[in-house]
Amino acid sequence: MYLRSYLKEAKMYFEVYSEALISSGLAALLLSVYQGEFPEVVLKCPPLFLEEIGLYAALSPSRSSGLSSLFLRMKQEALKALTKNAN
Repeated sequence: MYLRSYLKEAKMYFEVYSEALISSGLAALLLSVYQGEFPEVVLKCPPLFLEEIGLYAALSPSRSSGLSSLFLRMKQEALKALTKNAN
């Protein structure tokens, strides 16, 4: 999976690409929530809705791990953006 992030007007934007349709769909869920949000939101607001809708229970362990890893990478990008803006 490919992830690119950038800041525009102090908000985070992400571009995600995967050849696997399931991975693309899972990434789209995260993007629908975090696209255009401030970095602090990405860092402080975990995607609890995924657990609430029972998504993790429906995913294989590797897909579940991949989704968690993608969110971790999004948080890392948000942290980088905050650090860059602070300097």
